[in-house]
Amino acid sequence: MKKQTILAISICVLLLLSSFALFCAGAETLTDAGQQLRQFDVNADGKITIGDVTTLLNYLSTGCGHNEKYLPGKAPTATEPGYTTGSYCTICREILVEQVEIPALSDIDANLANKGVKSVYVGENGTIWLEFDDGLKIDTGVAGGSTAPLSYTVTFKDWNGTVLKTQTVESGASATAPAAPTREGYTFIGWDQSFAVVNSNLTITALYEASTTSTEPTVTVSNATASAGQEVTVTVSMKNNPGILGMTLELQYDESALQLKKITKGDALGEMTFTTPKNLASGCRFPWDAEEVLPEDATNGVMLTLTFTVLEEASAGAYSIAFSYDNGAVIDNDMMPVALVLKNGTITVE
Repeated sequence: MKKQTILAISICVLLLLSSFALFCAGAETLTDAGQQLRQFDVNADGKITIGDVTTLLNYLSTGCGHNEKYLPGKAPTATEPGYTTGSYCTICREILVEQVEIPALSDIDANLANKGVKSVYVGENGTIWLEFDDGLKIDTGVAGGSTAPLSYTVTFKDWNGTVLKTQTVESGASATAPAAPTREGYTFIGWDQSFAVVNSNLTITALYEASTTSTEPTVTVSNATASAGQEVTVTVSMKNNPGILGMTLELQYDESALQLKKITKGDALGEMTFTTPKNLASGCRFPWDAEEVLPEDATNGVMLTLTFTVLEEASAGAYSIAFSYDNGAVIDNDMMPVALVLKNGTITVE
């Protein structure tokens, strides 16, 4: 008897408020990922069909107050459209923020997703070209009005302005230096700037160090200049090699401004075995060793070329590229210690 009474009261409440519910709920339907979200509706005869009694009673008791639920958007792909984020009321089903369809990407848009534009220029055909970080180049078909070079001129000069070599280099490629020049009374120690990644016309000038009559074995690091974000190279050279049998040098540089990316072995010390360190952080060690090296077999010249990246956050200034060694870390063929003169270099960030 009690259950019947409760049921009768519930039905009466619903009938009395049917007009109110009809006004707020209407007969709207919503779709979320293809699934119908409607929990109650109004039949053609105006009577309410209950799909979820709890939801309906909450809806009536709040006076049609909104309980917002978000519908997540979806990014478009190359073949399917997407849609923006929307929302609806879970009580009265009113659409609060309508979802908008986003057209599918074009083939070009999809292909260029997540690519960074490296440069924009006018091609030989007079249209605008886009060049991306990964080397991809696309002709937009848009007239540019004038042409711009796809390559740059790199000129290598000696200390007195004499042109040693002129080379045309494609944008982003590296130039090839001429043979090391000579200058009486001086020792060639490298070039004044990097030419590993060419993005403009460059003039590269040879650097020298005054020769001395000293017979001391000497390791010299060249100097270089670069801007933040660029690659830059320095050379490490040996002279007056007395016949070194074993040597371990430790490199120190400022990791807040520079990152060592590559080590290339030179022709000097070719009579010895060089082991490239796995960790290229500051403090890494460079070992050379051999079973026997006679003084007449010892070689001089460029031992190593070090390629650094100048970090984007690097401040302008001069950063030391310095080597050191422990006692007994450099020995000759008689297993006697060798005293090296170390001349450190700098990378100047403009």
